[in-house]
Amino acid sequence: MPPRAPGPRGAARAGAAVLTLLSVAVFVPLKYLYPSKAPRLRKTTNGLGFLWVMLFALAVAFPERTAPFRLAELTLAYPIYYLALSAWLGRRLLAKPLATVAGELDHIERFELDAVKYHPSRLTELDELSGTIARMASGLVAFRKYLPADLVRILVSEGIEARPGGTQKELTVLFADVAGFTGMSERLGEQVVPLLGAYLDIVSNTVQRERGTVDKFIGDAVMAFWGAPNENPDHAAAACRAALKAVRAVQAAGLADDRGVPLHVRIGINSGSVLVGNIGSDARLNYTVIGDAVNVASRLESANKRYGSSIIIGEHTRQMAGAAIVVRKLDTVAVYGRMGGTAIYELVGMDGEPAPAWIGAYEEGLARYTRPPSAAPTMHSDPPHGPLPRAAIPALTPAAPSPASLPDPPPAPSELTHEP
Repeated sequence: MPPRAPGPRGAARAGAAVLTLLSVAVFVPLKYLYPSKAPRLRKTTNGLGFLWVMLFALAVAFPERTAPFRLAELTLAYPIYYLALSAWLGRRLLAKPLATVAGELDHIERFELDAVKYHPSRLTELDELSGTIARMASGLVAFRKYLPADLVRILVSEGIEARPGGTQKELTVLFADVAGFTGMSERLGEQVVPLLGAYLDIVSNTVQRERGTVDKFIGDAVMAFWGAPNENPDHAAAACRAALKAVRAVQAAGLADDRGVPLHVRIGINSGSVLVGNIGSDARLNYTVIGDAVNVASRLESANKRYGSSIIIGEHTRQMAGAAIVVRKLDTVAVYGRMGGTAIYELVGMDGEPAPAWIGAYEEGLARYTRPPSAAPTMHSDPPHGPLPRAAIPALTPAAPSPASLPDPPPAPSELTHEP
């Protein structure tokens, strides 16, 4: 008995099913994979739709599968069916895995190495490619510990090329170190490494949370700066906030030396115009800052030892931070090579924090202490509000103006001296 020829309804259902398969398996994925090609895909879909209308018309006109209908099947239906199947398999086996691999490469470009993962594939080449990318990311994770990852990420995103060069910018520079570290390291030997690591972790993490850039570690010293490569108009206040948080975090962590004495962190902060950029040779570069403001920041850090303070900031930093910080004026000093003097301040806190009640009395006492003899009041005159209580004024070191130089930390060349 000869097979029963499909009727018009059967042909219509068959045409609709194949057209649906074609649209879902080919054109819908391609539309999302290549959105820029959507207009061309739409034209192709319209053309194929016209061909399917013709095929449906042939099915209705020749219900007994005559020669024209068979010819239309061979020339249109089967090739398009196999094309749709091939496109679906290609997307399944190639397009989607390649898009996944491209996403992992994007993570590497942005230096987001922890986000890179291995994606197994049935295709050997794709499997090896994904494995190679994962191993490369693993190697870069270890390498990342030797350079600031945030800095690399910013430099890549900003398109800053790795070649020598720099620009003049107004930034804020911070130096920090541990008091008595040399003697402590000689006593502890190798055991100083965990203690030093804990201290450096606290300081560097605090700097990064305040949008600063950790430049380098020099033994126990930390050099950082604000305002580059990330723009930050409040770089002076941000550096002061980071300094206070770092000192308090070290105290809260309970870090102490071999004698049980808590670590005392000394910090110097200064703002000014510096040269910032890739400094070094063609073989090796360092994104850093150089200039007089950097040298002064180093001197201010060492000056803490003379004044018995923890954080000293320069006059320009004081002016830029303004009402955002609470300070007490320490002294007026002269910088070697400059005309005139510059005021230095101890950073006490940030605006909104409880300020010590003695600051006002202390600064008035300092003003009287440094007043020229011709302007000094007579022995029998008292201030309008009565004499200042001696206990309310913290001791100032040194007790008398002296031309002696402040401690001179290597390797910076400039020198802070007391103004005569």
